[in-house]
Amino acid sequence: MTQIMKLNPYLAKHSKAQQIIAPPYDVISLTESKKYLDKSPDAMLSITLPDSIDANLTQTSVNLAQKLNQHFDLINSQCFIIYQIETSKGIQNGLCCLADTDKLIKHELTQPAKVKNRVELLESVKCQISPIMLCTSPELQLSKLLSSTCSNKQPYSEVNFNNDIHRIFVITEPSSVKHISEVYKKARLYIADGHHRSQTQQFLHQQQPMNFSSHTLSVIFPGESLNILGYHRIIKPKFKINDIQLWQKLASICEIEHSKSAIFPKKKSIIGCYYQKQWYSLRIKNSSINTLAVDILHDQIIEPIFNISDPRTDKQLSFIGGMDANKKIESQVDCIAESIAFTLCPTSIDDIIRTANENRVMPPKSTYFEPKLLDGLVIQEESKILT
Repeated sequence: MTQIMKLNPYLAKHSKAQQIIAPPYDVISLTESKKYLDKSPDAMLSITLPDSIDANLTQTSVNLAQKLNQHFDLINSQCFIIYQIETSKGIQNGLCCLADTDKLIKHELTQPAKVKNRVELLESVKCQISPIMLCTSPELQLSKLLSSTCSNKQPYSEVNFNNDIHRIFVITEPSSVKHISEVYKKARLYIADGHHRSQTQQFLHQQQPMNFSSHTLSVIFPGESLNILGYHRIIKPKFKINDIQLWQKLASICEIEHSKSAIFPKKKSIIGCYYQKQWYSLRIKNSSINTLAVDILHDQIIEPIFNISDPRTDKQLSFIGGMDANKKIESQVDCIAESIAFTLCPTSIDDIIRTANENRVMPPKSTYFEPKLLDGLVIQEESKILT
């Protein structure tokens, strides 16, 4: 099997795309999902489903079949897709294709319950409905290749989501397809966002190789084009926080300063803290330059002070990322007594690649990529994957 394969995708019709699109299932809560579907009842969230929804999967499969018939076009020619996102900061292009799951380089562990949820959904719909985000090493400098490939082409579809423009370009020209295949044959592919979805596809292929492909619907972005934001922690302890002990323990490992504004650090040695409607800057006294900010926070604060050893499963811990993280943090902490938030500098693409190349793993929710890929623009039916 080749590292990447062409698609035979369903693409949202240009006239239907805006009403079909939805944010990824794993960044939206059940409450947010219901509000979104009230405004956009045809949106793909009725199919992709947040993990918290206990769904009728038979009905979900019927609903997807209806959507594919009414709102999508089947592209029968073998093609690649350029997935383009235009934001106020510029344009980034990614290659949408099928990537060999076994060859993807991981940096994060998965949660069995979340994989089980996705397995049940994909077994029912028999389609890959949420592309994962991959990246290449920035050293390859592939942005120019993708930009030139879709230049002077009309987008198949174009949508506006939160003032970011998402476009889909279909690439069928034999010379372009061949050149892309050759270039990406040499690239190492790192999972940026989508470990649970790739694990789901891998599991289904192992269990049902005749029904599910070994390749995962993916969008591969050049490493130099990715925008990575901090992924922050909110702790809602089981016990009442003893303020005196908290500040004594923090003072033993940090230099503490009050701040009149939110703290979103630029350095690994700085951690922001929001507690009792006050922001603080915590400068860690002892930390290694090669240690991830999320590891510094966990090893020096979260585990020793709050007794949280496994961030993947401990329900005292929740995560917030995105451009409006400060509003969400303040709102959640202010509403829940005894809660406290810690903010981190973003993990760099170099950190991701170094960790993955060394066969190490990052803690969960170490990276927050924005903008996110949308669901509903590209769908790959398993039975139509080329073999």
